[in-house]
Amino acid sequence: MEGGGARSCRWQETFESGGNGFTFGLSVRDAQGIDTVKDIGNGLKQDEVNQRPTVSTQDPMSGDCTLALKLSDSSRVDVTVLGEGGCEIAEVIAGMVEPRLPELP
Repeated sequence: MEGGGARSCRWQETFESGGNGFTFGLSVRDAQGIDTVKDIGNGLKQDEVNQRPTVSTQDPMSGDCTLALKLSDSSRVDVTVLGEGGCEIAEVIAGMVEPRLPELP
């Protein structure tokens, strides 16, 4: 699906299907770098995943988290995890995604 300046996909395990309601999404943002990540409540944290620069932000109430991986100065891939423990899970998913991303320019 496309919207909000990104091409996205989402995976959800619903309560109705016997799951625990876990949801995550991946979004490719071709015209937004990691320097444009918006703070969703707990500040912005700069870090790295496999030596690739990242910026993450977490909602202190819900635990929702977005972790952005740098593709270039003007593009990124967002890993978004909804619910408690979001940033810890986002880091694991980002670690699986990062080796499949193009080399940094």
